[in-house]
Amino acid sequence: MIFHQAKPLSVAALVALTACGGGGGGGDTGGGGGDPTPGSNGLPFGAVGQTLLIDAVDRPITMRSASFQAGSAPSIVPATITVDAGFFQGGTANLNGTITIFGETVTIENGQGTLDDSDEVVVVTFEPNRPSAENPAIYTAALEVNVSGQGFNDVNGEAAYVFGFETEPDTIAARTGGTLTYVGDFQSFGSLGGANNAQTEYAGGITVAVNFAGSGNAIVTLDGQIGGTGNVDMAGNIGLTGNGFAGELNCTTGCTGAASEVDATFYGPNANELGGVLAIDITATDFGTYDGVGTFILTNPTAN
Repeated sequence: MIFHQAKPLSVAALVALTACGGGGGGGDTGGGGGDPTPGSNGLPFGAVGQTLLIDAVDRPITMRSASFQAGSAPSIVPATITVDAGFFQGGTANLNGTITIFGETVTIENGQGTLDDSDEVVVVTFEPNRPSAENPAIYTAALEVNVSGQGFNDVNGEAAYVFGFETEPDTIAARTGGTLTYVGDFQSFGSLGGANNAQTEYAGGITVAVNFAGSGNAIVTLDGQIGGTGNVDMAGNIGLTGNGFAGELNCTTGCTGAASEVDATFYGPNANELGGVLAIDITATDFGTYDGVGTFILTNPTAN
């Protein structure tokens, strides 16, 4: 099993991933598991009393995922996951299924599989207590996929996924004024200078101030560090679309570049949580080029 050195992830788990359309901020795409009121990702819309342990298993869930291979730029693309019934319980006995990643479908047994064309190992990781053990997310979950050499010495590729019970777009549209401010942490892992090693962490604090007046917008601010040293900050002012937002992030401190992206969706009955993926493509002042992908889940927003 692969664990990142800077911030170990606690529980590996299986998903079946296949490329498809859809993603955060989109409209209703039809039924999921026969539910009469599915959200845009195939799960029911957010409602009080839901639990991922029961309502998010054994059905395809569509979303936007961030992915990259060392030596190439990251991107945010559509994806679908299907989690097994034992997914949220962890344990290697539950880690069986298939993953489609980098254009190849991989069979997973006991939490890992291999890419046929390179014999690289694929491992899926689930973090059950995002954003924290004391304040876990109720409606949202994050996954990470690592692709490494057989010896686990290098992580050559990454993919990041966030899914859950989305807020109904009509509920967001009904919020004709006021703001919600989400504060928490983000984490990403990537490659420096195009090296064949994707274990470098870019992580720190994230603030998202959402203004629902008019067409609405989200001001996203990342205050992070690469490898735990040196400030590398980014920001973006992005319009809302449906029940989410997607757009560019620009460097503000310690880096240059405007090719990074964020894709986020509101989750829960009334935007109770905000989850998203990051595709980071920058030149850091003290480190050189950094390409990576990451996630964030933010809870308990402050109303203004």
